[in-house]
Amino acid sequence: MTGVLCDKNVPDRFKSKVYRAVVRSAALYGAECWPATKEVERRLSVMETKMLRWTAGVTRAYRIRNEKIRERFGIAPIADKLREIRLRWYGHVLRANEDTICKEGLDLEVPGKLPEGRPKQRWLDTLHADLKHICQKTRSYRFDITKMNELGKANRKVNDACADLKKLRNMRQTVLFIIEYGIAWIHMEKNLSDRALIKANLFQLLHRYEEVISMIDYQRSNFNDSVGSLNSSVQKTIEMIKRYV
Repeated sequence: MTGVLCDKNVPDRFKSKVYRAVVRSAALYGAECWPATKEVERRLSVMETKMLRWTAGVTRAYRIRNEKIRERFGIAPIADKLREIRLRWYGHVLRANEDTICKEGLDLEVPGKLPEGRPKQRWLDTLHADLKHICQKTRSYRFDITKMNELGKANRKVNDACADLKKLRNMRQTVLFIIEYGIAWIHMEKNLSDRALIKANLFQLLHRYEEVISMIDYQRSNFNDSVGSLNSSVQKTIEMIKRYV
């Protein structure tokens, strides 16, 4: 594994896959049942940072932030992955039958008195902290039930936009085929009376196609008109070529 992670000739994407499949899996083995404290998360983060810097071939002297190195390999913080697998296990326990060991252990209360001092952190304490963290992160995304109609309208707009993009993708194939075929056909046909006219139509078609493509990102008010004009140019060029084929 060292020969892969330290090899400069190995792509970063492949190194990232090896790290996630081998290193992180071994570091988080059985972590869904840990009552992980802040100290445990800190040690895991330090381990991950050192491993990624070692894999990238950079040290702290390079003054590269940890976020930049994670972004380079496309790897989420290990503390987030620890929280993710813990919540996934909690969901598995909740869906389990009532007579399973994991479900019985979730509600188990040990008889007797607690020792003096601060109680040790339990798995449920860690889970409650995870849920609180998730709620704080998603608070800005909450919406009232009265906004469901607006959400439905937005969903329909997205579906319409996807349908329009599919039409544009099909139109792109048609336009590029016509232009490529038309230019090759003009050069092959020596005795062509309307050579200049057909060539002008092809370039006009290409110009309108590029105009529509440039407007996709901004969706201006005359976008639909430009698409209609492009359709007309496509039909006109096809009819003109059919007369000679």
